[in-house]
Amino acid sequence: MLEYYFPQEVMRARIAQNPLSVCIEEKSRRFYAESYYSRYAKGYLQSMMRFGEWLQQKELPLCQVTLVHAREFLSGFDPPELSIQSCGTTTHRRQPLFAAVRCAMAWINEHHTPIVSPSPVQVSVEQYTDHLRHNRGLCEGSIFHHRQGLQAALNAFFGDGEIDLTTITSERIHSYIDRQHATHTS
Repeated sequence: MLEYYFPQEVMRARIAQNPLSVCIEEKSRRFYAESYYSRYAKGYLQSMMRFGEWLQQKELPLCQVTLVHAREFLSGFDPPELSIQSCGTTTHRRQPLFAAVRCAMAWINEHHTPIVSPSPVQVSVEQYTDHLRHNRGLCEGSIFHHRQGLQAALNAFFGDGEIDLTTITSERIHSYIDRQHATHTS
């Protein structure tokens, strides 16, 4: 169903070269079958395409792509470029971008088993992210910021070692916060 969203042969040829072409094709069929709003669907598919092209530019095989890479890709987008004002409200264009990258990562993880096993910190951060998404219902932008803070704190406390929350004391937390404050104010 790519023809519906991308009638130009040049765009379809560009998608065919994309490492996520199968994922993009599957998603376009689903959007078409479920009668999604075409501008949203096209923007979503273009975001997936941009992510695939970024992976291709970085010369990353799909079996080595991790959430770290997805975050690196997403960090290249500034909020002013991605939000628009209309009728007194702000609509964030980041939402389809986050959703497209999340969908691409799910497809990559399902079809291309990662070579690198996640660290205990990454596992804990993923569990917390799932909790925020499914139990708390936070939007992807909020989850992204929670992830960054938690990952930084857990890396500071445990590095690549096993996570033992009983070793975190109030003194360690205060010390960590003081270090963060010192790096942000200097």
